[in-house]
Amino acid sequence: MNYSLLLWITFAIAVFWCVGVYNRLMRMRTKGLDALISVEKDLRQYAELVRGQGPLLASGQLDNRVGDPIPVLSSLTVAWQEMEQALKEAVSMPLAEEPLSRLATRLVAMQHAWDAVCETPADLAGPIVPETLRSRWETIALSVETSSGRFNHKMKVYNQALTQFPASLIVGLLALKPAGQL
Repeated sequence: MNYSLLLWITFAIAVFWCVGVYNRLMRMRTKGLDALISVEKDLRQYAELVRGQGPLLASGQLDNRVGDPIPVLSSLTVAWQEMEQALKEAVSMPLAEEPLSRLATRLVAMQHAWDAVCETPADLAGPIVPETLRSRWETIALSVETSSGRFNHKMKVYNQALTQFPASLIVGLLALKPAGQL
């Protein structure tokens, strides 16, 4: 009878320990999802900024500039659309490595498109990108960088927790996979 009691106590401790590990990992995963939502919110600010240039293009204010900036601006719009598609995919499959990697690649491509717009030569009318627009972009870029950094840190901690000894014993049973990073 004492062995039976000892067996039940050991089983109860193992079950409670597994539940505790599972809850800890789920809390970490939830924090990562919250951080991804924050990144998404910051990336949406780019959309407002890029789409806000539509009236500028429609007004023809950029038509007479040196270097034909309209294709450069349209490449920025295309880069945003590609990044927006990658963002939708990353949000639909949260924390999956491949969509997050694509999102990071698209974010870099959009930054390169922005740099191309900013490097378009100025003429007598001034630079193609007004200083207020540049400062707004830089503010958004800093916000995205900060929120991406937080997300990456949380996912790094989560991925490390998956490989730690006690948790690694049950990770396979729970079908938990490492999270991707931006």
